[in-house]
Amino acid sequence: MIYAYFYKIEYSEKCCFYKRNFLNQLIKLVDISKKLERCWEIEKADIVFTIWDFVNNSELVGKKLVVYSLQDNSFRNQEIINNKNVLFVTDHCKSEVYNKVVCLLNISELYKNKYQTEVLPLSNRKYDVVFMGTTQYDEKITKHRLDVIKNIEDICRKNNLEYYTSSAPIKYSKYMNILNNTKIFISPYGWGEFSLKEYECICYGAHIVKPKIYFQY
Repeated sequence: MIYAYFYKIEYSEKCCFYKRNFLNQLIKLVDISKKLERCWEIEKADIVFTIWDFVNNSELVGKKLVVYSLQDNSFRNQEIINNKNVLFVTDHCKSEVYNKVVCLLNISELYKNKYQTEVLPLSNRKYDVVFMGTTQYDEKITKHRLDVIKNIEDICRKNNLEYYTSSAPIKYSKYMNILNNTKIFISPYGWGEFSLKEYECICYGAHIVKPKIYFQY
């Protein structure tokens, strides 16, 4: 039996729900494994699961590590990838560059309850173009997102297209209803490339437009 320890797990538990879900999937995989058993003392552990922030902590020197990423952008930390003690990195995307990076969303249960067995045909959808998301970032990203909203509104008015833009929080039921009636959803950069909305668009059959990215989902 290989003993596995989750290091500084309280850090992950304070994150947003999809990142907590990411951690919970790893714990579940260990719990159902026939080869791994979760232990509660780091000294006993053969493998330690941790986020990349703690890889160089003194308690982990000499330990075999599985690193999970809680970033919103794709994992591209060369130092950690080259660390011989790091067995692999789990992320929300598949890296085109690093073969140690594996995508946990391939086995994710996070979106199963959102998949629609039937979706509206595009011809029956109300909105041609939609943006929903906060604009409260640093100066550059805020301007980027405000420009996106302005361009959507200008282009749609000029071409007599139906659109919906919102930077304020809305009820989740209204949000999903709008997605269900969206033909094209615009997904600009935030703090990173990854957004839950993109997966929700897939579940509801909407097309996604976003900046060019350098990794594969």
